[in-house]
Amino acid sequence: MAEELYASPISQPSRAVHWLCKVNNYPIDYKYTDSGKGATRTEEFLQLNPMGKIPVLKDGDFVLSESHAIMIYLADKHGWEKWCPKDLKIRARITEYMNWHHHNARRSSEIFINQFFVNIGRSKPSIEASLKRKDQTIGDIFRILEFWLRHGNLYLVSATEPTVVDLSCYNEVVQLEVMGLLTDVEDKFPKVAAWLKRMKDLPYHDEMLAPMINMAASTKAIGNVFQVLCPTRNYGVGTRVTRKIWSKFPEPTYWEITRIHPSPDLKHGKVFGRFTFRGKTDPVEKRINVPLKKDWVFAEL
Repeated sequence: MAEELYASPISQPSRAVHWLCKVNNYPIDYKYTDSGKGATRTEEFLQLNPMGKIPVLKDGDFVLSESHAIMIYLADKHGWEKWCPKDLKIRARITEYMNWHHHNARRSSEIFINQFFVNIGRSKPSIEASLKRKDQTIGDIFRILEFWLRHGNLYLVSATEPTVVDLSCYNEVVQLEVMGLLTDVEDKFPKVAAWLKRMKDLPYHDEMLAPMINMAASTKAIGNVFQVLCPTRNYGVGTRVTRKIWSKFPEPTYWEITRIHPSPDLKHGKVFGRFTFRGKTDPVEKRINVPLKKDWVFAEL
């Protein structure tokens, strides 16, 4: 019986584990787990992983968390030696990378998430301050990757074949490319740029990355909707909205946006929110029935 993998394609560590299974044609029992909807906070899930994080592997009565531990376990169990070689020195390099990963390559996700919030109009001073340091952070990460790719190495810990390290690292740093933040990587880090291209040739690349790419594209679309409406301001989820015809109502009267579904042409959209009238907020999210158009007046109250 195949192991159960609790994961999500939006989760970088989850993608790395699932991709390892796919390239080895292994039919893992994939349990889609949407952390955004609270699936990792249920009592059932917390019995598997009290940290409330994905991915989680369940092999009979044995439960394992942390993507690196899961990948090594699966590779050793099923004999995927190409992806996790037994060679003592290569295995030591894999361990070296995995210790480095959490406070270095993983910072790519912080940049990605911060850019995500900016794109949907949820920026704040701490996010903007972090993004001002993004070039330095990316440089710090990529300098180490460039060093590991020296001497003609095609991959991070192996001269000729990708390993679990490449799957783990790529799923982090490719997000920066998706967000358009790697404009000068070929000039500054040519070995890393070549490695990124090689990783795109791996089987199942597009399938594994599609959900994340689509999510990033949708945030850009939301940002474009608000640029059409008012190019000098950023608006998004959490913005409080008033409309001219509501001016006869006493303050505070407004909608607080909770969801936005932009139209394909990025000029209109469906908006959902909660209405506050005379200081009382309706707890139920409702469709704002007036189409999102240029006659709306936006104000952060």
